[in-house]
Amino acid sequence: MALDAGDLSQAETYHVKAIQLRWELKDRVYMPYSLEELAEIALARGQFERAAKLLGSACVWRKRVGHALPPPLSERHRRRMDSLARKLGTETLKACLVSGREMTDEEAYFYALSD
Repeated sequence: MALDAGDLSQAETYHVKAIQLRWELKDRVYMPYSLEELAEIALARGQFERAAKLLGSACVWRKRVGHALPPPLSERHRRRMDSLARKLGTETLKACLVSGREMTDEEAYFYALSD
């Protein structure tokens, strides 16, 4: 809700805390949601490469736990990807997505917590 209201700082605080709790509780199924929301925040802040890496990591995480992106969120994901392709260019976007996909769970966790 904070993200939808445009309060990026509050949204980031919320999702960082959610990631920390999910990590501690070993809740891997819902971790991609927080990674995707942090990607949305990064996108809004103009941190396009960070956004793409977080989305790449979330994609792999979803595949690993067998939890596909639900249809209502698919359109939002497509808009994010289209925006990133325009901002970064196709080749840079692909490279950033690969970088995110290659992260281990632990690397993705600490990347999400970094600035």
